Amino acid sequence: MTLPERPGFMHVLPVFDILALLMVFLLLGSTFMVEEGVEVTLPSSQRQLSRYSDPIIITLSAGDDPAIFLAGERVKLDDLEESLKKLVA
Repeated sequence: MTLPERPGFMHVLPVFDILALLMVFLLLGSTFMVEEGVEVTLPSSQRQLSRYSDPIIITLSAGDDPAIFLAGERVKLDDLEESLKKLVA
């Protein structure tokens, strides 16, 4: 026999195989999982609003001093009506 009495690499090879298998299962396992869910179809209504082609978006922030944003720009409450008229016209 040409191998030494206690070849160290022969005892380490199975550990590398197990680590490689664990890595494959952990890294690729999530891609093979089937995601189940419930499909929800909402009933249509005659009173449903149609989508506007150019909507005006007003955003209100929360807090002690709420801010009003009109089309992404901060607006004071007093100037909101004038700004809306400018956007509509």
